Amino acid sequence: EQVISPTLHEFNHNYYDIGRDPVLPILKAKGKDVIISGVGLFKDDRLVDELRQGDLFYLKILADKYNAGTKEMGFKTEQLDKIILKNENYTKKPIFSKIYVTVDNIRSKTKIKLVDKKNLRFRVNVKLDSRVLEMTQALDLGKPASIKLLESKFNHQMKKKMEELLIHFRDIGIDPIGFGNEYEAHLRGKTITKKEWDRVYKDATFEIHVNNTIERTGVID
Repeated sequence: EQVISPTLHEFNHNYYDIGRDPVLPILKAKGKDVIISGVGLFKDDRLVDELRQGDLFYLKILADKYNAGTKEMGFKTEQLDKIILKNENYTKKPIFSKIYVTVDNIRSKTKIKLVDKKNLRFRVNVKLDSRVLEMTQALDLGKPASIKLLESKFNHQMKKKMEELLIHFRDIGIDPIGFGNEYEAHLRGKTITKKEWDRVYKDATFEIHVNNTIERTGVID
């Protein structure tokens, strides 16, 4: 669900590609099972960082297409207070410190565009379709305005996390998303060396737009 395809062919392609750095899943033995504990981020042939489970979702969306799976997100109670279903079962004392909402059937499409070559500014447009599967607090999702509010909260939280990831990648000098490929496409046939890309990439900025459409709702837990 959340891991970028790790075939040898794809790893080698990204390894030799100046405009993108490779990644590999990190496997660990847990009892009798083998689990994916995270993703290793490479610069050339060196492992320079690891992404943990919570960040794999965002890397997959930014670098690839997301076609299935689930994602849980937590919100402060006051963020969703307007759409909490206040019926006879409503209690002001929450069971959890946050309201957790799980979405599934996630499908994503991401487009990266270089909008300012001189100052190296990229626009990242992320579109998602998803379904609310369950939540730890009953929310009134029967109204279009409630769905819009929940979509807005999802968009804001996803945007913030993606911005943090991209800035982190830039600061440690790796490009697992492929911004270098988009930059080179605007050089009118000119190829760029790895040294040149490393020099300009450190000043890159990112403008992220997230549009998550909740198509329908599922079960309330």
